[in-house]
Amino acid sequence: MTQGHLAAVIAERDTLAERVRQLEAVIFDLAWHPSEWEVTPQEAVVLNLLSLRAIATNDAILQVLNADRDDGGAEFRIINVLIHRLRRKLCRHGIAIHNVWGTGYRLDPDKRLYLAQLWKATA
Repeated sequence: MTQGHLAAVIAERDTLAERVRQLEAVIFDLAWHPSEWEVTPQEAVVLNLLSLRAIATNDAILQVLNADRDDGGAEFRIINVLIHRLRRKLCRHGIAIHNVWGTGYRLDPDKRLYLAQLWKATA
């Protein structure tokens, strides 16, 4: 690997790391939900990720859950627990979380739009 190529790879890594930091900030800033939904902070982060993406992969969910942790982060099993709790809380409001087999989870497009409209109305 030449010095020029190495410098380009390092610059790209730094650019991508900054972009990840910016995206994590957006996800955490948008961790909003109506208080009557009784959603925990971790559940809110997962809900907001689901509302921002057509499909939230298990890896993406784990990444946002661990973004601000210094202790090695949450384990993969926590995703199942949080999704279970969110499903129970959101079904009262007509929102269902669907499995995407082998990939992750998703909300119906109309529910994603509904959540975006709720957020804009309170912003």
